[in-house]
Amino acid sequence: MSAARLSPATLRMTSRRSQVALKGVRYASEHHGNGAPPHLPFAYKNKGPFVAKLSAFCVIGFGLPFWVTRYSLKKSGGA
Repeated sequence: MSAARLSPATLRMTSRRSQVALKGVRYASEHHGNGAPPHLPFAYKNKGPFVAKLSAFCVIGFGLPFWVTRYSLKKSGGA
């Protein structure tokens, strides 16, 4: 059913329901002072080292399967 066929009362009710549902979500992301939230499992004191470590983790984690596959194919003479 399209929104054009719904009555204005129905649209108001669904809009109100979505606002009520999102009300708790908005307040769940309050600020925790100057720094990272306490629930993160790593230290986030300086942005530079954090970005370097995160980048290395992502590059190695994503690239390792490709590097292993290439090595295996070269070793077997397939590539």
